[in-house]
Amino acid sequence: MLANRFLRIAVLYALFGIGLGVYMGASGQFLNRGIHVHANLVGWVSMAVMGIIYRLYPQLQHSRWAAVHFWLHNGGLPLMLLGLYGLLHGYGWGEPLTGVGSLLVALAFLSFALNLLRNLEHDTVSAARGEPLPQQQALH
Repeated sequence: MLANRFLRIAVLYALFGIGLGVYMGASGQFLNRGIHVHANLVGWVSMAVMGIIYRLYPQLQHSRWAAVHFWLHNGGLPLMLLGLYGLLHGYGWGEPLTGVGSLLVALAFLSFALNLLRNLEHDTVSAARGEPLPQQQALH
């Protein structure tokens, strides 16, 4: 289930982001704070919220936009974080890698938005409760 994949990966980003934050606090070295922030916000928070939305509105998981969203987000975010590392540490490859990763993540968010706007049923409360949608009731 796509919702579960988003939630599991979100927790991994939370562990990474929190671990990096603990390391920075213990060492007094805060150069990597941009990586910490992006891992927590774009990885943990955003992916967890999206996973919960996919869980609440399961019809969204079956759209091709959901698959596009999943792969773009999970391909782009590691590139963005690695690129940020390079950028913050003065490596020339950091800037283009950050740009590519950021673009992929932005396209992932766009895919999520298109999916939500096109496929969210009017009766989403019933769908979230697992009740049949009006068109499903007619089939029974």
